[in-house]
Amino acid sequence: MDDDKRARLSLDCLVRSLGFATCAFASAEDCLTADLDAFECVISDVQMPGVSGLQLVHALRGRPRCPPIILITAFPRSDLRKQAVDAGAAFFAEKPISPDTLLDMLSALSIKKES
Repeated sequence: MDDDKRARLSLDCLVRSLGFATCAFASAEDCLTADLDAFECVISDVQMPGVSGLQLVHALRGRPRCPPIILITAFPRSDLRKQAVDAGAAFFAEKPISPDTLLDMLSALSIKKES
C-alpha cells in the first residue's frame, strides 16, 4: 500500500509481473478494515498520512493472524530500519525496490505465486 497513487500502481504492477496476486490499498486505514486472512504478505510504504507503515505493523502484529510485512521507504535511515525490525517487519527496503530484491523477499517468505 502507498498513499501515492503512481507508486501504488507501480508496485502493484511489479508484484503482478512477478507472478503474484495483489490487492492494493491507498491507506493503512483501508488495509486495517480488510479481511487479511487470505493475505500472504503486506507491502507498505513507511511514510503515509494518518496511520504510518510502522503504526500499521504494530496494529497488524496485535491480531491473531498477521501476515509477514515488508516496509519500503524513500528515506532508509538506520534508526527507521531498527524500528521496523523491532516492530516485527519481515523486511525493510529502499524505494524504488528492484524486482530482484522484491522477488528474493517474497521467495524468502515462501509466498506462493498465482496459479
